[in-house]
Amino acid sequence: MKAGTTLLMWVLTLAPHAAASIQAHRRDAAEDDSRGLRGPNSVDRKLPGGINDSGKNGVPTDEDGGQYDDPDAILECTIQAISFLRIPGQSIPGGEEQIGCDDGTGDFVPLELDQPQRHALGKLAESGELLYGLSKINLSGATKSGNGSNKKFSLPTGKSISILKKGRGKDENKGGLNDKNGRGGRNLQAVTNKYFLVFRITDSGGRVNAQTPQEISDNVFGTDGDQINFKSQMAAISNNKFNVIPGVKIGNSLSSIQSAKGVVNITIGIRLDDNSDNVILNAAVEAALARLNSINPGSQMTNLKAYVDHALFTKAGCYPNSCPYAAYAYIGGYRQMYHGIYINYPAVVIHEHGHNMQLAHSGGRNGQTYTDHTCLMGNPLFADELGQMCFNPAKNWQMQFNPHPTTVGQGWYDSRDFIEVNTDVDGAQTFKMMGVGEYNLQGNGVSSPRKAIALQVFTGGTPQYIGFNSAKGANLQNKEADDHVTIYEYSGTGYAVSSLKGYVTQGNSFTTTQGRVITAQCINTVVTPSLACVCVRRNIHETCPTNCACNDTFPAPTTRTPSISPTTAAPVTAAPSTSPTTAAPVTAAPTCLTCYNLSTTFASNNGSNGNMFKVKALVDMKITGLSIHTATTNTGTLKVWEKAGDYKGSPESNSAEWNNIMTASGFSGLGLEMPSPLDRFEDPVHVVAGEFHSFYVAFTGPVRYTNGVGEGTIYTQNDHLIFYEGVGKFGEFGVTYFPRVWNGIIDYEPNSAPPPTTSTTTTSTTTTTTTTTTNPPPSTSSPTTAPTTPIPTPVPTSSPTPVPTNLPTSRPTPAPTGSPTDAPTPSPTPAPTGTPTNKPTSPPTLSLAPTEFQSETVEMVKHTNSGTILRSAYFEVQAGEVWSQITDLQIISYGARAMEVYYKYGDAQPYEATPCAWRKVAETDDNYNPGYWKSVWPVWVNKFEPVILPANQKVSFYVALTGSSYGILGEYNSNADRYSGPHQSTPAESAVGVISMSRGRKGYSGQRFNPYPTYYNGYGMYGGLKFETLPPGSTLAPTAAPTGSTVPGLIEAPITGEADEAVKGLQFEVENLGSQDIIVKELKFLLQTAGTHHIEVWYRDGTYQGSSSGCDNWNNWCNKWSRVASGNCYSSGSTAFSAISLVAIAKANATTSFAVVSAKANLLTRTATSGVIGNEVLEISLASPIEDYHAGNVQTIHALSPTKMKFEGAIEYDVAYSACAIHSVAPWVVLDPLAAAQVVAGEEGEEVFENVIEGEDVGEESVQ
Repeated sequence: MKAGTTLLMWVLTLAPHAAASIQAHRRDAAEDDSRGLRGPNSVDRKLPGGINDSGKNGVPTDEDGGQYDDPDAILECTIQAISFLRIPGQSIPGGEEQIGCDDGTGDFVPLELDQPQRHALGKLAESGELLYGLSKINLSGATKSGNGSNKKFSLPTGKSISILKKGRGKDENKGGLNDKNGRGGRNLQAVTNKYFLVFRITDSGGRVNAQTPQEISDNVFGTDGDQINFKSQMAAISNNKFNVIPGVKIGNSLSSIQSAKGVVNITIGIRLDDNSDNVILNAAVEAALARLNSINPGSQMTNLKAYVDHALFTKAGCYPNSCPYAAYAYIGGYRQMYHGIYINYPAVVIHEHGHNMQLAHSGGRNGQTYTDHTCLMGNPLFADELGQMCFNPAKNWQMQFNPHPTTVGQGWYDSRDFIEVNTDVDGAQTFKMMGVGEYNLQGNGVSSPRKAIALQVFTGGTPQYIGFNSAKGANLQNKEADDHVTIYEYSGTGYAVSSLKGYVTQGNSFTTTQGRVITAQCINTVVTPSLACVCVRRNIHETCPTNCACNDTFPAPTTRTPSISPTTAAPVTAAPSTSPTTAAPVTAAPTCLTCYNLSTTFASNNGSNGNMFKVKALVDMKITGLSIHTATTNTGTLKVWEKAGDYKGSPESNSAEWNNIMTASGFSGLGLEMPSPLDRFEDPVHVVAGEFHSFYVAFTGPVRYTNGVGEGTIYTQNDHLIFYEGVGKFGEFGVTYFPRVWNGIIDYEPNSAPPPTTSTTTTSTTTTTTTTTTNPPPSTSSPTTAPTTPIPTPVPTSSPTPVPTNLPTSRPTPAPTGSPTDAPTPSPTPAPTGTPTNKPTSPPTLSLAPTEFQSETVEMVKHTNSGTILRSAYFEVQAGEVWSQITDLQIISYGARAMEVYYKYGDAQPYEATPCAWRKVAETDDNYNPGYWKSVWPVWVNKFEPVILPANQKVSFYVALTGSSYGILGEYNSNADRYSGPHQSTPAESAVGVISMSRGRKGYSGQRFNPYPTYYNGYGMYGGLKFETLPPGSTLAPTAAPTGSTVPGLIEAPITGEADEAVKGLQFEVENLGSQDIIVKELKFLLQTAGTHHIEVWYRDGTYQGSSSGCDNWNNWCNKWSRVASGNCYSSGSTAFSAISLVAIAKANATTSFAVVSAKANLLTRTATSGVIGNEVLEISLASPIEDYHAGNVQTIHALSPTKMKFEGAIEYDVAYSACAIHSVAPWVVLDPLAAAQVVAGEEGEEVFENVIEGEDVGEESVQ
């Protein structure tokens, strides 16, 4: 150890069973990360290019600068971490952050830690004592395994961690605006210049980002007029204190190597698809360093940081795997990696640069990471020209007072505008705030008052951070809570996730978990800058000060402390007054005294057009609004309905039983994983404690939701509200899918009594209608005619009191009528409902007591003494002239266990293998066991959901046996029409008329929706159905076939005019880079001559470059390809694309090959050695020419040509987010690719003939 080095020690508990001291050796002077010149003591051997964010590249050195005796000794490493930006809807195996080491060899080496060790490191990073990219730890005792890219370090379980180089102490670098603790503050600093370069990677196979250097330069640095870019937005959000310079810190001009300003092309000697991310980045850093050293022959650097402050790398598409992330960056480091188009998105680049600045992600109100969409560290804006967002107050506070020393350097704002708030000491306080996006308009404190941009609220627990999220200036394109006062939670001073806890509009309040109340007293977006007055109180009973107004003037002095209550009792007036008694502030929204919300989830795996769900109030409340989860940002029509009680039953398809409370024809959501808030309900929905209430949210957008485990099951709850699993809906009151969990947030105010209602009493002799209120006010004297204050005060006397002294009546009490009301009705009106409705009920009818409809039950069953064992069964039910509903199903069990019942309207064929065409209506418990030769109405979980059978319509059923079931019994049918019938029917004189049940098909055991091939015989299922009659005039709204949500896309290689070779066809590979299947809808290509030409398109799963059974390279295609398009196509010649429509499925994370061919026409192409076409979803490889074409299954007689061609054309596609989306256009697609392999060849239903005694072994088991 060098002389003068101090030794610091502290204890860190790693686990309940193990506590050990952690030693820290703090160097007197930090290492200079930019040093890299080869000095006299440098090592001669070539070292890998700098993947070490922390400093020098080379073998480990001791503190005196010499080499260790053992160059392979594991003595220390610089702690590093990588954070990945997950693409919405994707998941990253292994998590979104990886911890590793740089041991001085230049590699990022994964560091395996046990959970207590990871937790300990996380806490040190959170406190700022450990800085990723700078802090070093002692690895003595660690084990090393593997070599090269497979190398990793492991610490023994429970071993303490010795930190050799700290970040900063818990209390270092803190500033404060109030200066109550004598810490001082940090004032505005000088401009920080940071040098950036983008390195555009080409691999050994010619793969390169399709974005040109000029496009990248313009989008990152704004070199060709791009209005919103990384450089411009970093200047805007930093108060022009962070200056991005495209170039190098030292050395000669880049003009000889840069392809565009700030963009340098580099080539690596490895393939992207054969190597890991770490290996690719190592190679890229080395290539970049060599490129820069090539123009500086006199100064050979060993660390890329000698040239640049930050290096941005970009590669072609997603390699080496499906790449569920858009980019990744080193936390506290200098490197960032982008794939494909994402380098062009300014918000994505700022997000990644935020990690370089030691900023963690920001979570939202649903408790999930990324879902704070008021902050660039949430899931950012994924588009070019869309990046005008800022960091949230918690992140700004971190950078202002605890900045990373090398990547941030110093705060960007004046510390006077960051205020610490301690209501326990100072009581209620009010602050004037502005949005950070307009910070350039901050007042000077002399002619215009200063406005706060962040409040840190002491709560006794985790601090809360308050901001005003003004959607102006640098924050113009903010995605959530525009012009709201926003509340965040952030623990520590270093690298830690911040969380958006809530936001409020003018006049509304948010209560923290510790009881602090944050109120937006006023918000004014008309003035420039926009302003908000924010009050912070210990509790709801404190009164906010009135020394703040939403204008840009100094506050007038207050003459006295405002009282909690009005100076006089509030009288009940005959009508509300029309003028305020004092000067009014900016108009406020309805006051929310105590705002709460209940979030369900945003982890979706399904979606359609809406959801129905119910809640149960545990206290009186009013529900004030909702936030939903949309699949895209598309504009559509949104509707919200509500009804008292449960939605199940007829309300699922009958809009007349609902109350529409919102219709928005131009609603646009925020997309995947983002809460999309709706407008506050004009009439809040009141729910009485103990009562159920249902909601139906429908959006043509569509919406995303989550598959549930049981409709009506409690999914989540808090102290005020219970939320239950519900159903998904296709169309408006259309097809129902269940169980489904609505994704969203419910906003409400607890302890809000319902509005007063009226009750009417009618006698049989004289009509006496008495209207009373449930909470009549006390009588008072006449209202005063003048204000109690002679002249208006400069500002309002006080904020509105939390609760009015006396609640007014809902409307003035009507004067008594001068004469009796209408004559009595012939019979008493129905009794009032148990729960008051939110709107007046319809007037009583004058008809005499109607005849109540009485339904009749009809059973149609067929028994047997012998039969065939069926593993599952399909059949159809045809109605006659009478409407009815099917309420139960009977089987004859032969070792049946668990089973499920599905139905669909219309024919069963050809949808037997299309799950999304069916809806489950009943299922048994997994342990259900009715035995053998038993005719039973099974015990259904949640009963059998009635299926309406309209007159003259057909409904199909599918009975599937699951688990360890053996079978049910059926009857053999040799008719070629497997659904011939009737297998059985009801008599014409029955209450439901003639209803017939057909024979049908059987399916395989344990494989849902997998019917036997059509060449097997048909079977009729024994057992039957139970029907109930429906009232005359019943209707059923028709619904469309269900489909799943899709997102359209296009990948295109534009016409260059360089295509000069004519071929009969092209074969090429399309790689699906994502985790969702792709529906290819249209193929565009270039034909040589004008006119009408016959075109065919073929495809196959996997590569076209292979061989099997003599089919070399699949070129004599030998039935290995499927034709998906064949027809005439018009061409206008070589200057425009021709197109043909098709349907083909490119499976997720897989390769699909296509061939576009013509026997007579020529396709135009050109020879190429590189030039893969790609975006973040698909990638088209170089193509192989087809030199002749004979159609059928022998397409060519030539071997596969070694020449590679550039495909000039386009593919139009849809990203499919559900199986229904695929099956709606391609019902032949096999959902489970293993299903076919699991089929036992020749498996047939087993004939069972046993002599049994009727009435003994075949008995009816009553379960109802």
